[in-house]
This record gives sequence, structure tokens and C-alpha cells, in this order.
Amino acid sequence: MNTTANRRFSPEALVAIIMTVLVFPMAFVTALKLAGYNFRFLRDLGLLSGPRGTPLAWFLAFLTAIAYIAFAVKAIPAVARTWRQISWLKGLMLLAAIAAATVEEAFFRRVVMDSMRQVGAGVVLQILTSATAFGLAHAVWGLI
Repeated sequence: MNTTANRRFSPEALVAIIMTVLVFPMAFVTALKLAGYNFRFLRDLGLLSGPRGTPLAWFLAFLTAIAYIAFAVKAIPAVARTWRQISWLKGLMLLAAIAAATVEEAFFRRVVMDSMRQVGAGVVLQILTSATAFGLAHAVWGLI
């Protein structure tokens, strides 16, 4: 049996296809809304209301990102081997991460917390419910 003939796509192409199918709906809706089809979208994410964050907060967020990247390069062998390589798949994954993070924030912070508020929950219960839902949705990564 010729395994090359049975294999239609490379592993990278399969990942790209799967991620595109999963992320395209989120990215498409996000792009349309960011392009101005619904300005409430930015407000609903909290980007047009409230404090913008202090320089210290942005600096700490940047440091956290750098620390995570350094950790991944040191602790994950596949990342250590390939982190300097530039590829279209990494670009696709970056777009997927941005789209997924935007949709996650909209869902877990806006939809869940607003739903809890509508049933009379206080701020602390709203935050706990949102954080618990977010944690449970991401718990699968701890099992991999």
C-alpha cells in the first residue's frame, strides 16, 4: 500500500484546513463588525467605553506576553525547534488567535455577564460565573 498516494494533504495543510473551517466564521463576523457594519461591536467589547488602561497596565500585559513566549520556547520542544521559522501557517494561527480571543471576550465577558445581570446577579457573581465558564471551556487544554 502506497502511503504517499493515500495521503492527500501534508500535516500542515490539514491543520490549516481545520483551523480555517473553525475560525473563518469568527474572523469573518469580527472583520465585518470592525469594518463598521456595527459600531456597537467595539463598544460591546469595552473598547469604546470606560478607562483605556494605564501605561503600567499595558506594560504589565506586554511583560506577561513576553514571559509566556519565553516559557513556551524553553518548555515546549516543538516550539523550541521551530520558533524562528517563518511560515504561512504561523500567520494563519496568529489570525485565528486574534479572532478567537475577540469572540471569547464578547461571549464570556459580555454575553455571560449580561445574562447574569438580567437575572439579578451582582457583579461578583457575574465575574465568578464568567470566569468559571471560561475556565471550564479551556480545561480541555489541561487534558491534552
